[in-house]
Amino acid sequence: MEALPPHPDDALILAGDITHDMKVLKTTLLGLVAKFSCCFFCVGNHEMWGDAKHADSIEKMLEIYELVHACG
Repeated sequence: MEALPPHPDDALILAGDITHDMKVLKTTLLGLVAKFSCCFFCVGNHEMWGDAKHADSIEKMLEIYELVHACG
């Protein structure tokens, strides 16, 4: 992703399944938002995989929504 050149006139659709790790998801989203004029993200099943931090998938989904909003 770091080698990807900027595309300031293009939109990007992210069809999910990037990662289950929230830190990696944040880094990825911020990196892509910086390279495209507009990014659309759809949560995939990999993002929803459980972990010890979240009580259930709804709690994780809410955190993902907050992260996506914060990343622009």
